[in-house]
Amino acid sequence: MSGPAYQWDTLDPLSPAAEAVGLRQQVMAADLIMRGDGWERGVRSVLLQNDRISLEVVVDRGLDIAGARISQIPVGWRSPTEIVAPWFVENAGFGPHRGFFGGLLTTCGIDHFGAPTERSAERFAYPSRTADSLPMHGRVSGSPARLSAYGVTDTDHGIEAFVEGTVTQVAVFGEHLVLSRRISIAYGSSTIRIADTVTNRGYAPSPLAVMYHVNVGWPVVAPGARVEVDGRTVRGDGDHTSVVVPTQGAPERTWLHVPDTDRGGRAAAAVVNERIDDTTSAGMRLSWDATTLPTLVQWELTAGAGHYAVALEPSTMAPGPDGELALPTLEPGASARLGIEIELLHASSGVDSRNNERQTNP
Repeated sequence: MSGPAYQWDTLDPLSPAAEAVGLRQQVMAADLIMRGDGWERGVRSVLLQNDRISLEVVVDRGLDIAGARISQIPVGWRSPTEIVAPWFVENAGFGPHRGFFGGLLTTCGIDHFGAPTERSAERFAYPSRTADSLPMHGRVSGSPARLSAYGVTDTDHGIEAFVEGTVTQVAVFGEHLVLSRRISIAYGSSTIRIADTVTNRGYAPSPLAVMYHVNVGWPVVAPGARVEVDGRTVRGDGDHTSVVVPTQGAPERTWLHVPDTDRGGRAAAAVVNERIDDTTSAGMRLSWDATTLPTLVQWELTAGAGHYAVALEPSTMAPGPDGELALPTLEPGASARLGIEIELLHASSGVDSRNNERQTNP
């Protein structure tokens, strides 16, 4: 497939790298592909790769991330569904479950997340529309993006592979919300940076409901793995730190945390397994700005038959003084900057990969 005008794929001829390589893909890559069969037919993705990690950013599913690997070890969880094309997504009720591919990242929102529900639509000033039906985890992940740019480019921090695009959620006599997203990886780094801006281009205020559903699966999620979240647990029962054995028919479990932060207001959480085999430790570390994403949902699925995953989910939902949860409001014309950083971890077996992965990778 030939690259469009917005693809960046040439090195600066005066740069030191140009002395050794011809095409940027020899250093790292951002390749636009299209899937061609089954439920995935016609789905576009951009494959980002550097010297340490690789990931698939699904352009036609909200610029979310499907597979992600470090040193060829899969980290993200993939559900039994394929990457269902947006024209097949059942975007009503619990229908999104039939296309929830999981992946390293599924974005929930952008005006609703959680179970399907109805909400008053009086704010749209259209008498015939008294209620708005909201599907499971909102509409954004089931929507295609408009691809703005992708490629490999020089930055102040070195060479970077990236993809950029926008996802629009709009209805006649309804909301008009735009998610602008940039996902990037740098040479020599195992960190994935997701930078988002949500803009209300409509005429009515809208809830700002965004939850980053970051999913970890086999071989990281296995007995012996642990979940690390520093902070206060607001909801949820039982031990949330140990990953249990998959059990047929086991119910999902969730916890809600208010995480501790550093002096800069950032929070962090991790899923790590110090022995996925005799030689390797692996995992995922997540960090984010807790001033914009003040809570963390932790999800555990151990029902067997391909349903074995742990998710860490920073969200815009905030607990109030009375314990009730509330979402911020995005006024017409206003924008909100959000985002997360996901670090894929790798080290020798028996070693905490969070502290040693930089020393144990080339």
